Amino acid sequence: MTRKILLFLTVGLLAVGVLIYFLYPGIRSTDGKCKLCAEEIHKGMRYTVTLSDGGKIKTCCPTCGLHLQVHDPEKVTSAYATDYATGKTIEAAQAFYLEGSDVHHCDPQRMMRNETGGIYTMDWHRCDPSLVAFGSRETAAVFQARHGGRIMNFDEAKEAVKAH
Repeated sequence: MTRKILLFLTVGLLAVGVLIYFLYPGIRSTDGKCKLCAEEIHKGMRYTVTLSDGGKIKTCCPTCGLHLQVHDPEKVTSAYATDYATGKTIEAAQAFYLEGSDVHHCDPQRMMRNETGGIYTMDWHRCDPSLVAFGSRETAAVFQARHGGRIMNFDEAKEAVKAH
């Protein structure tokens, strides 16, 4: 009888594990990983860059997308950010960005493991400074009141990324 209960519990836990395995990716973004830093692409932070060859690069956040625009401007024909408040796609050049808020989807202090198995803390991260895009200055200001940071336009955001 004890073996049957143990078997039942084991199968039940396995079933729950499999269910979570298949449901968890649905809770997170289905866009995969950022092409620049390999972080998960977050639905509210996605930034898409269209290249001159017609290709598109999806990044995890405005910071990674702006890195591409700052360092390879001749390759970029257009860029679109995700309005954090609405989830809608907006033209990156028309967006307002909040730098330095308490919103950090990419964890710059996470623990990493090197090739030999040693553990270290990542001290630098491409996703710094944290930038969150909004469709209007007013919406950014409301968010800023709760989460801190500095509101900037597209050109100021590019300069912030360039300086970092």
